[in-house]
Amino acid sequence: MDRTVVVVVTHRGLSDETAESIAALNCPSILKVKGLANLAKARSIAFEKAYQATEGTPVDTILSIDDDMVFAAKDVIDLVGHSRVTAEACAGVALNHEGKLTARPLRPLVVVPGGPTRWLTGLACMAIPRQRMKRVRPTLREVGGIVEWCQTGAHPDYPGEWLPEDFWFCHHFGGVVLLPVAIGHIKPMPLWPDERMLREVMSYRGT
Repeated sequence: MDRTVVVVVTHRGLSDETAESIAALNCPSILKVKGLANLAKARSIAFEKAYQATEGTPVDTILSIDDDMVFAAKDVIDLVGHSRVTAEACAGVALNHEGKLTARPLRPLVVVPGGPTRWLTGLACMAIPRQRMKRVRPTLREVGGIVEWCQTGAHPDYPGEWLPEDFWFCHHFGGVVLLPVAIGHIKPMPLWPDERMLREVMSYRGT
């Protein structure tokens, strides 16, 4: 994890369980942005800070973790390793407060024979190769001194839809790869995807 920066965006502070999960990663570099109610703005600031801070360093992975997640350190370390080997943005599987999957297949569905389904998903736990960010960076607008890694609202590629900031971020990379890594969401107790849900996500190829 010495070539990884953990990025956490929080409005009121990390949960104790999340802080403990992050500490178990033994990652020497952690960047936290706290206190902004505008999540799209806060995430954009955090990703840009991480991107700029790692320029010219050995760091090759930005690991985004939400402030109310719990996970097994080995699972997330493996997720980072998979992202590093494949040069893909890779995320774990998490649920929202209703127990529903915080992800949806990329539309239009991109299917490469033998390749994984690509998803728009939350930023609960996502490893992003810095090289992929470097390719995206020149395409982003800068508004009021903030580089817009994340936006919320109508997206030109999704007519008539309202896109949340995490899905907007995923779209920059042509969708991300979901791995069979269960991430717990504290609402107010951890909500874990079950084995059936993990299998269904991994086998999804569209209809």
